[in-house]
Amino acid sequence: MSRRTVYNTNLTRDWESVSAENRRLVRDFLQYAKANDKSPQTIRQYEEWLKVFFCWNFTENDNRFFTELKRRDFVHYFAWCRDRGMSANRVASLKSVLSSLSSEIELLYEDLYPSFHNQLRGLEPVHIAPVRQKTVISDEKMAEMLQQLSECGEHQLACYLALACASGSRKAELL
Repeated sequence: MSRRTVYNTNLTRDWESVSAENRRLVRDFLQYAKANDKSPQTIRQYEEWLKVFFCWNFTENDNRFFTELKRRDFVHYFAWCRDRGMSANRVASLKSVLSSLSSEIELLYEDLYPSFHNQLRGLEPVHIAPVRQKTVISDEKMAEMLQQLSECGEHQLACYLALACASGSRKAELL
């Protein structure tokens, strides 16, 4: 699998400058996700999203340690994301992974940070909206497409299409 960052171009270039303490939290969180059977693809996505946040924290927020951040810091981050054209869905995903990181700190680091609590819980939810228009194909049209693929000898493609329609999985999950 290639390690490319499609949506984070130039948003993670300062990762090596992020404080060692914040990078350690990310590393520990990814290990926690792995221990809880998150898929490798999910873990990679978490890593990229956290890199975006901590690079923002480095450049825009004085590289503050995560447990010292306040709600207003997260509000500023989400506004920064929206200023860069990120959709509400993406901001909601970024918020979710930051909340998960906070919950992991509460759960596993209560001895090191006893007064820490998840600052994201008190924020208003991000209202998500469809970004792309859904493609709706009638059952008759789907049967016709499957028949045409089978007649052309494209059995694997027909199977892939049938699986996609029947399972509701994402493209990457179908493989």
